Amino acid sequence: MDFWANHWWLIFPIGWFIFGGLGMWLNYRRSRDAMDIMKSYAAQGKEPPAEILRAASGEAGPDEWRGRPWRRHCHGGPLGEWRRVFIFGALATGFWFAAWQGGGGAQEGFTIVAVIMSALAVGSLFFAVLATVWKDK
Repeated sequence: MDFWANHWWLIFPIGWFIFGGLGMWLNYRRSRDAMDIMKSYAAQGKEPPAEILRAASGEAGPDEWRGRPWRRHCHGGPLGEWRRVFIFGALATGFWFAAWQGGGGAQEGFTIVAVIMSALAVGSLFFAVLATVWKDK
C-alpha cells in the first residue's frame, strides 16, 4: 500500500498503456470483421458494397474524414477543442485543490502547475469558442 502512495503518478502511464492496447485491439477487430464480410462476398462471387471497402481500408466516412475518424473527432474540430478545455480545466481544478490542501512544502509546486493548467484551460477555451464559431464549411 505504501508503494502506491509514493508512486501515485504511475496511474497515468499505466492508463495510457491500457487504453492504447484497447484501441489497437478494437482496430484489429474492426479490420478482421471487415475482412470476414469481404470473404463472404467473395465466396458468393459478389462484389462487396463500397461502404464495406471503405471501412476495410480505414476510410469510414466522407473525404474529409479519411484515415481514423476518431483522431479527427478527438484532436480536431470544435469537439476536440472543447475536449481540451475540459481536460485542462479538470487538471487545473485538481492542482488548485492540492495547492489549497498544502502539506509537506509541495504547495508551491502545486500552485505553479495549477497556474500553468489554468492558462492552458483559458487558452483552450478561446480556441474552442473560435472553432465553434468558425466551423469548416
